[in-house]
Amino acid sequence: MKRAGEYLAAIIDANLYSKAKVYSGFFSSWGQITQGCGIAAAAGHSRVRELEQGILVVEADHPGWVQILQTKAPQIISAARRRFPELDIRGISFTLSRPRGGVPEKAESPKKEIPPEREAARKDTDGRPGEDRIENWEQIGDSELKDSLKRLEQSIENRDKSAGRRTRGKK
Repeated sequence: MKRAGEYLAAIIDANLYSKAKVYSGFFSSWGQITQGCGIAAAAGHSRVRELEQGILVVEADHPGWVQILQTKAPQIISAARRRFPELDIRGISFTLSRPRGGVPEKAESPKKEIPPEREAARKDTDGRPGEDRIENWEQIGDSELKDSLKRLEQSIENRDKSAGRRTRGKK
């Protein structure tokens, strides 16, 4: 039984077939190239998207992987050139992949049940819900924590005043 490559070779001329073989080998060697550059795990989060006019376009699934790959760009280019000199790789570009199947739907965040006694503490001075805050500082036993929280509250109030916003709590 003949292999698919043998059928292709019979249909396509030998020159084109050898080029296709090189490209196929290049695209399938991405894991070995990243491993040789010390970032083997990157192969599971990235792929060679295309090679156009000597520029290798690599697609990654997260901005962090793009950054890691960018730090290794010179090594990646060198490794690819050594293995596939006939491809004339001159540069590399990175892109972030889009989620497959469109934009994922946002998951509904679970509603938190707030006890009635806490709900009153969440009301802003004008009756609208606000952030949780402590009305009675004596509820906090740790004096260092209490002092830190008071300084934080004061800092936020000062920032809001300087920005021309109405402050929360005391009028």
